[in-house]
Amino acid sequence: MASFAQTWSLLSLILQIIMFSGNAKTLTITNNCSYTVWPAIATTSGTGSTNDSGFLLREGQSNVVAVSTEWTGRVWGRTLCSTNQSTGNFSCQTGDCTTGNIQCNSSYVKPATLAEFSLSQTNINEDFYDVSVVHGYNLPLSVAPNVDSAPECTATGCVFDLQKSCQLAELRVVSKTNNSIIIGCKSPCDVFGTDQFCCNSSVSDCQRSNFSLGSSIFKRPCPRAVSYALDDDTDTFTCDDSRTSSYNITFCPSAAMSRLLSTPASQALQPAFAPKPDTLSPTTNSKTKPTHQNLPGNISKGKVHTALLVAFPTAAGVLIFVLVGIYLCISKRKAIEKFSGKSHFRLYIMVEY
Repeated sequence: MASFAQTWSLLSLILQIIMFSGNAKTLTITNNCSYTVWPAIATTSGTGSTNDSGFLLREGQSNVVAVSTEWTGRVWGRTLCSTNQSTGNFSCQTGDCTTGNIQCNSSYVKPATLAEFSLSQTNINEDFYDVSVVHGYNLPLSVAPNVDSAPECTATGCVFDLQKSCQLAELRVVSKTNNSIIIGCKSPCDVFGTDQFCCNSSVSDCQRSNFSLGSSIFKRPCPRAVSYALDDDTDTFTCDDSRTSSYNITFCPSAAMSRLLSTPASQALQPAFAPKPDTLSPTTNSKTKPTHQNLPGNISKGKVHTALLVAFPTAAGVLIFVLVGIYLCISKRKAIEKFSGKSHFRLYIMVEY
């Protein structure tokens, strides 16, 4: 029998979908971590579910949240949350919403691994999504469109080894009860605050040595995640909004997904603010696109046709010659055997030697 929590979650989802009158997309949020996570949802535009702006997920639990098809917002996880017995104030050590309640709003305490969405962009009909560690990292997180076959609708996320990769002491967030346990890693930009570490004013800032040191903290282990301000042009992904009506958001994704997220995406898709390639005007000095006929090393169709005309008669002649030779050899052997009265075995010995 389904638990009360599961039954209430299902009823809540049905009510949400009815509320959106069929124009809804769903976010399936799953906790695969070995500890409790308190997901939070913040809506920037469109219609989200205010009843599910903050909730609890124990290990192995999932919750399905409906949002409007043109929803923009973010999802993140809070960890090490508790309620103060004397004040009744609810708070979390990472990703806290500062509301004092399990319900959330648009604000969060850094660091927090963010799943960001901008669904069904006007006049584009594409969903844009990313996983951002611009403001630090507190949880392994993946986002994957729920589609059967659409290579461009790829998964993204970040699975980060806090003990191994967050080596700078200034960036570490430690547990309030045990300062030897690292529970998060701050962004170098948030800690040091310079343009060189933030790379948010010009591309030249991204090329300085101290920025390379800061950006490598997240970019190397999480090549698909947005890790600094000017990074979203390569790590913001798109999916045609007609291909999927749901997204899977997973805390502590599987080992197979983690391996996928540790490799760069095969295609870097355009962000929301970038012009689409088919709207760009061709330049006057653009080169002719290479074709099969003018690529080096390729032969034209005429040459192929000529080669085939020569090859087939030649091959047929060789085959006829071989068959005639075999026939003559067999006939000669039979004649010799008949004449000498020798056995087939003796004839074979004689011929061999």
